[in-house]
Amino acid sequence: MGSLSYELYLSHMLVVLAAEALYRALPGKVQAWTFAVYLLVLSCCYALALLLERAMAGIMATIRVRARRA
Repeated sequence: MGSLSYELYLSHMLVVLAAEALYRALPGKVQAWTFAVYLLVLSCCYALALLLERAMAGIMATIRVRARRA
């Protein structure tokens, strides 16, 4: 996960804050399934970091090609 560390750093709080807001909004305050929420949040953070990395890699490749032509 070292290659995704910057993307993960940039995006993890979006997922964490959204999950925290949803968790607090649920009625009943049953915390028996909290561990499952952690796994879901970790999975979403990793997926978002992958998505950002791939999107930015494509954009940067395009910029490099255009810079070489100039």
